[in-house]
Amino acid sequence: EDLLGYICVGTLTGKLYLCKGNQLIESKNIPEMEGIGISAISRDKNGNLWIGTNGKGVFIEKTGELTNFITRDGLADNLVTSIFIDSHDDIWFSTFGGVSCFREGSGFIKNHGAIGVTEKVHNVYEDRSNNLMLATDKGIKVIQDGLLIENKMTECFHNIPVTCIYEDPIFLDNESKSESVYW
Repeated sequence: EDLLGYICVGTLTGKLYLCKGNQLIESKNIPEMEGIGISAISRDKNGNLWIGTNGKGVFIEKTGELTNFITRDGLADNLVTSIFIDSHDDIWFSTFGGVSCFREGSGFIKNHGAIGVTEKVHNVYEDRSNNLMLATDKGIKVIQDGLLIENKMTECFHNIPVTCIYEDPIFLDNESKSESVYW
């Protein structure tokens, strides 16, 4: 849902719907996405709409124009499973070929610390400590300060397929100290 209350809904047929409340406001048929599923949708800080697909990479709708990014542009794979915008406004794309990061003004970042992640990545999540967690077919990968690190989370879920991650705060004592629990 955006700031105006509109919800973008993508379909397996490649059609994009804009809804408000229970009523369909607008339907967009984007010829470049016809017949290909929409798998992820997000808006960046500038209001541009990012659309991930099941095989044609990612599209950005910026000032009414559509631009497509695929593997030759730096995307890890053309099957995008999620789009995540981190606290630095970098845009992360989880794909069936790893993870890719797009930075405004620089494009896709090459040689990022996560470049070693080549398995299927289903989801990207940023915790309160600004660590990025990747839900992959081979467990959870953690990126801290731009580098892949080993930590408790990585060890606990080694080679267990993980599809998504959610941080849930739990209060430990009466002094309101909190620790994160991940679901």
